[in-house]
Amino acid sequence: MQDRVETSIPGREPIELVAYYDELRDYYAQCELETKRWFVDHVRADWSIFDVGANIGYYTILFSQLAPHGRVFAFEPTATAAMLRANLAHNNVGNAEIHEVAFSADDTQIVTASADGNARVWSAATGLRLTNLKHADSVDAAAFSLDGTRVATASGHLAQIWDSQTGQPITSPFEYQGSILSLAFSAQDTNLIVASSDQGMRVWGLRTESGTLDRWQQIARCGLFTLDGSVLSDNPEHCP
Repeated sequence: MQDRVETSIPGREPIELVAYYDELRDYYAQCELETKRWFVDHVRADWSIFDVGANIGYYTILFSQLAPHGRVFAFEPTATAAMLRANLAHNNVGNAEIHEVAFSADDTQIVTASADGNARVWSAATGLRLTNLKHADSVDAAAFSLDGTRVATASGHLAQIWDSQTGQPITSPFEYQGSILSLAFSAQDTNLIVASSDQGMRVWGLRTESGTLDRWQQIARCGLFTLDGSVLSDNPEHCP
């Protein structure tokens, strides 16, 4: 079991965390003090607050304390939601709801990740289900591409990309050593970045050239990109 850590809140008692990322342990203590201070000074007791990307929950907990007569809606569509739930329970938060969902960039679609092995795409306008992305195990994370046409999902140590309109897989599952914690498309939808519990990060180059699925998968597995300073550069010779 992890030791408890505290994250400082200006002018208030620190918030105690029982679930967190070990590699960020030293960061939490004094992180984002000016941002926290702004919320302490401005949030009103009856506000309804949307915490989008709630992560492990210290802002959700702070909001629940600052707005005891309001409601906090915490959105966290990755496996980090388990830590979020643990920290909210430890701090006896009773006025917050956790939603494991992600919105498309244009706010027209919502994808939900579920323990029943399904990721579901919904219409934000009507609330109707558009597609169902069926997995063999619990879905831990989901993310839209910027154009909203694709959804990337994580289930245990497997990741996959789907067509958000048809619900059909675009790629075969890609396997990782550790459990996948989060994933995201790059700003131009050309790369998919995946972080896993083995503290590794993989970048997939999402090529648009014609070719077979087997060849696309081979290219992605090879790791097309190398870190060169702050630039990710294409390195195709790594793939036979």
